[in-house]
Amino acid sequence: MQNFQNPRTTALLAVLPHVDFKYQKEIAIAVKMMEMRDVLKYYENVKEQKQNINWRQDILKALTPHMSEKNKQTMETFMQVMQMQEIMGGLPK
Repeated sequence: MQNFQNPRTTALLAVLPHVDFKYQKEIAIAVKMMEMRDVLKYYENVKEQKQNINWRQDILKALTPHMSEKNKQTMETFMQVMQMQEIMGGLPK
């Protein structure tokens, strides 16, 4: 995941709690706008990301830590089934 904070936005966020309350909202909005500008620049410059052939497993692995223990066990079983299907050639990548 790309981090869109830079030294300037990090510095602004660091001083935010120490600035008069009446200015905090405007500074916070400015920081978010700067981050949004950086996001837009990033995606304009990226032509195409390399295709990740394991994207399904990567998504499931990213979700697993946020699940209950019961759901984690179910997900592990599901991932094992997916791996078996890939080995057998039954699941397109």
